Amino acid sequence: MFRKKEKLQSYINQVWRLFKVALVMMLVLAVILGNRYLEADAKTTMSEQELDSSLLSLSEVYLPGTIYDKKDNVLMFGSEPGKLSWMSDKKSNSLERLIGGTDYIKAVETGNVRMTILGMAPELLGESDSRMDEKSLFHPNQRRIGGNVKLTIDADLQNFIEDLLIENGYMDSSVMVSNFQTGEVEAAVCLGGDSSETVFSRKFHPASTMKLAIAASALEYDANLANFSYTCKGNNTFTLDAEGKETVSVHCSGGNVHGTLTTMESAMAQSCNGYFIALAQQVPEEILRKNLKKFGFDDVMHFGSFKFNDNTFMGESENAYDLVYGCIGQGQASVTTIGLNMYTNAILNKGVLAEPHFILGSNDKREEPMKAKTQAVTRQMCTEEVADSIKNMMVKVMREGTGRDFAVDGVEMAFKTGTGEEGDGKTQTLLVTGGILNENKPYSITVCLNHINGGSSVNAGLIAKEIVNRLVTEE
Repeated sequence: MFRKKEKLQSYINQVWRLFKVALVMMLVLAVILGNRYLEADAKTTMSEQELDSSLLSLSEVYLPGTIYDKKDNVLMFGSEPGKLSWMSDKKSNSLERLIGGTDYIKAVETGNVRMTILGMAPELLGESDSRMDEKSLFHPNQRRIGGNVKLTIDADLQNFIEDLLIENGYMDSSVMVSNFQTGEVEAAVCLGGDSSETVFSRKFHPASTMKLAIAASALEYDANLANFSYTCKGNNTFTLDAEGKETVSVHCSGGNVHGTLTTMESAMAQSCNGYFIALAQQVPEEILRKNLKKFGFDDVMHFGSFKFNDNTFMGESENAYDLVYGCIGQGQASVTTIGLNMYTNAILNKGVLAEPHFILGSNDKREEPMKAKTQAVTRQMCTEEVADSIKNMMVKVMREGTGRDFAVDGVEMAFKTGTGEEGDGKTQTLLVTGGILNENKPYSITVCLNHINGGSSVNAGLIAKEIVNRLVTEE
């Protein structure tokens, strides 16, 4: 009887040991499969609805991680589940817009969280955190903390630009500074308008900055158009129909009469409206619109962290009037601050747009080292030869044209100016976009001043000049 009990006990012990081994193996397998699933899931771009749902769910459980700027300054940290607090009392209002605020639930309610840092970096709220590891399995009620994120943004530069705009009274304005070789965004300031408006959503007529894309599209079609000749009469008339019965008159800014312009370069320096409408008419409309799509006009551009489709040339319009005025950045033509900055970057970077990005690195958990974000997306907007031609025209704008009043001594700059008429017929949008031609400081700058009564694009240029001075003098 005793031996039977002993054998039974031995048998039970063996079964128990096998059960424990099987349990451990199942846990290990679950961790492996769970991690693989999460890794695969992280590589899949979530829809807006999925992202919203995920962030709302995680905000109930996770304390957000810490947000750093490019210089490792702490900007914000998780203060309670789903909420962030500023490290400093002097916060940047425009930076808070870009980040998406301090409350995940409110950020999702805006309906545009994907275009904010909170949406671009869901790892801040533990999206990539494995909930299948041993610690989580055996301690399900533990406090969960999201990962950290390091931005490309230079907070000092962001604050400098924001203060500069406010000091000059430009309360409805936006500025973007980026590295045109790498796509890293150094500053993205947006003031005025809706409280959730950012460089992604601030829209305006591109005005004469549209001439950069028109010129590039024309040269892509026929390089000989670099020597296209046109006589500007100040008030230039163009036909809208094949019979020539319907016409439209387009004047040049300030009533200027530019006379005969024998090269595209000289027309760009003088920013002649008549010239660029006539130039566009040398290109079949279908090809013109196709070439403009490469610059993001009436097209969708997909990037790793966001989708962009906010630059418009004519949209759905087939109106000849919109075609004429679109060539000088009016009519149906519109861009956002980031959209204008993107095609500026491509022109300055041999025709190649490096993916614009706001995040340098991140981790899934606070204690882990940061992993650099890989930015593999590029877009060829035009050939290198065409880009260099347009860039040289922008250099001439600074030396001989509309940019002379904001040139910086000793710094080679390439910019284009623009003055757009706003819908009320009274106020204007003042623009400059371009960059510094220095291998060590390859920065582009786009400045947009909205709802200005009086002044000229030089106002925007003087803001750009201050930014250039800061960038070239900073170590």
